[in-house]
Amino acid sequence: MKSCYWVATFSFSALSLTSCNSVKTPADIGKLTGESVILVSYANKPGQGTGFFVKWEDKSACTVLTARHVIPLNAKLQLQTKDQKIWKDTQITSLKRFPQQDLALLTFKPEGSSCPYKAITVGNSDKVNIGDNIYITGFPGNGWGRQFVEGKVSLIESRTEGYGISYTAITAG
Repeated sequence: MKSCYWVATFSFSALSLTSCNSVKTPADIGKLTGESVILVSYANKPGQGTGFFVKWEDKSACTVLTARHVIPLNAKLQLQTKDQKIWKDTQITSLKRFPQQDLALLTFKPEGSSCPYKAITVGNSDKVNIGDNIYITGFPGNGWGRQFVEGKVSLIESRTEGYGISYTAITAG
């Protein structure tokens, strides 16, 4: 089940894209998330995960939201962006793990004055309702490319570490 956690963590990111003032099609959402999704891997161990560029306080830095379990202690991180550039853990300027949720934020400073990557706006998972459409995107742990699938919220309850939203969606795992 652990391999599916990243999917649940990022569902709310895609959900935020549907609650904007204008209605977006699944193709629009796939394009938007495809611009901001990154592959998280490790130089010193096997495995991978998914992160997203998000809008945060420091506009000159690139800020990535990912699942806390994707950032294990002592892992030498490698972040691969859509342009195939690899950002190594030595370039990461800040890392924050949220203790009560399976979330982590990390930042790095690119060359130049601002982050060149498209960021998405983080949504509010408290506004999600049963029956809402969700869109899940990321890099499954099987070495395939980025997947993008649609589903629906099927259950909402309070759980430790933020795993309170269940959904129906078939993802490669």
